[in-house]
Amino acid sequence: MVKKQVESEEITSFYLQAADGGSLPAFQPGQYISVQRFIPEWGLSQPRQYSLSDAPGKEWLRISVKREDARDEAPAGKVSGILHTELAEGDILQVSPPFGDFVLHQERDTPVVLISAGVGQTPLLSMLQHLLASDQSRPIRYLHAARHGAVHAMKQEVGTLAQQHAQLQQRVFYETPAANDTLGVDFHQQGRIDADAIRAHALLPDADYYLCGPVGFMQQQHRQLREAGVEATRIHMEVFGSNAMTTA
Repeated sequence: MVKKQVESEEITSFYLQAADGGSLPAFQPGQYISVQRFIPEWGLSQPRQYSLSDAPGKEWLRISVKREDARDEAPAGKVSGILHTELAEGDILQVSPPFGDFVLHQERDTPVVLISAGVGQTPLLSMLQHLLASDQSRPIRYLHAARHGAVHAMKQEVGTLAQQHAQLQQRVFYETPAANDTLGVDFHQQGRIDADAIRAHALLPDADYYLCGPVGFMQQQHRQLREAGVEATRIHMEVFGSNAMTTA
């Protein structure tokens, strides 16, 4: 691991290169890798899957990992906690080749709408970075929901891209903005990505819609898009959560 970068109070990015200096595997935007880490108190290694959050073809593979803290009866995440607190630059991390069916349809030239919540934006960031780096002129809408600014990862990264590329329009939603979160600067709208927001900011002719986030969020976005007249074949989903289900 060659670089560790804090992105928010909950999410940290890890930049990976081959330990032997060899070439990195190719991947499609939206795919993920499996990371294996030894858990001392369990006496065994545990795999976890993390989406690649940067475009293919770079000198690194980037994963952006949410630290899963203990909540209610759910214990803290062992692997994410170790990555956040113990993994240091220069350490070796055992990973798999990239895989997964939730990928960007690169053969198309129609608009792309990326809708995410929380750490669910990681595979969509890979898609976004690839679309812009490949100099395509496809219109892009990027809708992202976060609880508040302190947990909003990659805010500067996406904001800079929106300033540099006219085809990209972003819309950020904070459910419960903090006192230091400024409307029009840190976020564009308070609340959730509801049906009105979909109609106002996400509907484009012949667009493909890529959705990623918690289960409840995914169900709501899929329902709203279908009610707005979007064909089911144009909606592509990956759910992030303990009961995750993936459809392409």
